[in-house]
Amino acid sequence: MSHNEFTSKLINGVLSDFNKIFKYKFVHLGGHEVDTSSWSATPYIKKWLEQKGFNESQAYEYFEETFNNFGSKLDWKKRGS
Repeated sequence: MSHNEFTSKLINGVLSDFNKIFKYKFVHLGGHEVDTSSWSATPYIKKWLEQKGFNESQAYEYFEETFNNFGSKLDWKKRGS
């Protein structure tokens, strides 16, 4: 399992458990303050970016979309970025 798959499964599991315990429809996952410029300097992330054909900004959008989609499955509402 790749780092990306493991991370996604871990976060999905945590959010699923969170959803079972708390019945909130809005959850702030943060992330907009992340400095993505360091991602290209990290060898395994740089390799992943190259494999996906992403720059740092596109990778952030990918993660945001992935977890917004997961939140939609839990019937969470999206509020801005």
